[in-house]
Amino acid sequence: MGLQLERTPKQQMFRQTAAELSNYTDEFEPTGWTETIEKVTSGGHKNLQQFGWLLIENSTTQPLITSDHPVVSYPTRQADEDENSNENVELFYPIGPNHLIALLHPAKYNIQSLYPEKQLRRHTVESSIEIHKLNLLQPLSAFREIFGPVGEDEYLSELVTTLCSVFPNPDYVRGPQCSQENIEWARKIAIEQYPQVREKEWYKESIRPIFEAENNESSALKKYSHGLSFVEELRETA
Repeated sequence: MGLQLERTPKQQMFRQTAAELSNYTDEFEPTGWTETIEKVTSGGHKNLQQFGWLLIENSTTQPLITSDHPVVSYPTRQADEDENSNENVELFYPIGPNHLIALLHPAKYNIQSLYPEKQLRRHTVESSIEIHKLNLLQPLSAFREIFGPVGEDEYLSELVTTLCSVFPNPDYVRGPQCSQENIEWARKIAIEQYPQVREKEWYKESIRPIFEAENNESSALKKYSHGLSFVEELRETA
């Protein structure tokens, strides 16, 4: 799960760009994508074992979907920057049309950590509305694509349209509305020429909007309330 969270094109581009830009400004962390992958590989599983693991079994006719950024890191509504970061997120990872793994932290929810007991709780979802809520998380986390079983094209389109209608603009759901080539071009200029061009008018008009659109997409989950009943029940009994 740790590798799935960090190996995506979205995370790779972010980490590599931030590492380069850290040479010019204090706004970015210097840790690169390669270093992040090494850290996740060597010890990331220890952090995940601090969570309580919940296997969600979908008994409805509505399948779970996934995306090119399948592990959704959702910020909790009580998130506090001074608290341990693991306590401030919920993780949702669909592993098939009928199963999803949810990770919730014992400090915030009535659930035992995976370590040391290594017990995986099961929860059956019988409401298609709950599955729909879980599916809405995928477009908000995706880099460019969402995926579902054959025949679900109309439903996938509906998910994106629904989310676009409630956010200020499509950037919150789809990120930069430009080609992959333009994104790569903007990053190259930003990395190689940032100190010289950041105040130029053409940079502000052509380059900065691409990064602002991507920032909107990355912050969308903070503005979205999933309202999942099984999460709220565990929160209320904690």
